[in-house]
Amino acid sequence: MAAFQQSVEQREILSLKVFCLKAIGKQPAIHIDAVRLERAMKILPSGRADSFDAVQGLVDHITEAGRFVDDVLPPSVFTNARAPRLRLSLSNSKVTADYIARAISACPHLQQLNLAGCFHVSDATVALVSQVCPHMSQLDLRGCRRLTDAALAGLCGEAADTSSSSSTSSSSSSSSTSSSSSSSSSTSSTSTSSTNSKPGKPTYGGLTALNLGGVVNLSHDGILSFLQRFGHAAQLTDLNLSGTALSDRTLELLGQQCRGLRRLGIGYADVSEGAVRQMLDIVGRQLEQLNISWLCTAPYPRHAQPSVSFLIDFLPHRCCMLRDVDVSGLRSVSVPSLAQYVDTTVQLAEKLPKEARAVQVVRCKFVQGPSQQLAAAFPDVQFVC
Repeated sequence: MAAFQQSVEQREILSLKVFCLKAIGKQPAIHIDAVRLERAMKILPSGRADSFDAVQGLVDHITEAGRFVDDVLPPSVFTNARAPRLRLSLSNSKVTADYIARAISACPHLQQLNLAGCFHVSDATVALVSQVCPHMSQLDLRGCRRLTDAALAGLCGEAADTSSSSSTSSSSSSSSTSSSSSSSSSTSSTSTSSTNSKPGKPTYGGLTALNLGGVVNLSHDGILSFLQRFGHAAQLTDLNLSGTALSDRTLELLGQQCRGLRRLGIGYADVSEGAVRQMLDIVGRQLEQLNISWLCTAPYPRHAQPSVSFLIDFLPHRCCMLRDVDVSGLRSVSVPSLAQYVDTTVQLAEKLPKEARAVQVVRCKFVQGPSQQLAAAFPDVQFVC
């Protein structure tokens, strides 16, 4: 009986509004129609940071149930004349590029946009955001695999130069049918737009957070060009490039151009330990979060993974403000080395309270050794093993 009472006390009790949103999300076709939406838009608060966002909550619950497609909610639900919407998340939804474009167009005052996991997001979507939402500060494109180097050019305020592709398509049309001519024209335009660009109107002037993790179609040269040309790189505080084509040269440029970083992700990169050290020599002291998971784990890597001395000697002293570090998949990481790393950060924080912080979260999946010992030895640190 006591165990039952304890489980009841620990059970999460949902508020009525959250309970209703979850119920609607499971069966949107039954509960949502035009009349109800119109009435709801008159009484529900919008996406301001200081209020409960019922519309975003509804989107989240419908997406969680796997039912958010184009015909569930009209993009007009994101418009609110009383208070402009400042944030929007369509993360992991199944909506098409056309729906995303109409939703973005309905929210010209957006400052935060999360499109992570939306597989229909294209280069044109990124260009549209730059045109419609001039106040964008946080952009999450994680896992949007259709994006190419043309999206990076759009982030830099550059427009694709399609003049050469036009001449190519016109010459091919004289020797092909109309359908094949249209196909060759679109293919030529796509390949040219990722290589030839011309300066456009500066965009994303207020961008401070950019997540490109897992955007696998970005080329090495495209990322280098972005770091060189993006005029606001120095103001970036959050940058995730995990799972993209990085090199030692990329890390060198990143350290030179993005000196204001607080959170950085370079997981899965095939880079040398020397390049990582050189970059962290520049940006490491202000970093609060760092993801170096699965470095040099690609088939036939060119470089060796970071050594044990990198974790125990270099990282706690050079990145002394780290609160969250991800070292998953590094073969050099073991329970003793992690314990030594955490202990060093604790000692530095006690010795230099104004210049160092003890690490709070350590992500160490597939660590060598019994990870339970870490939680017992450092109860104030969260270990994600």
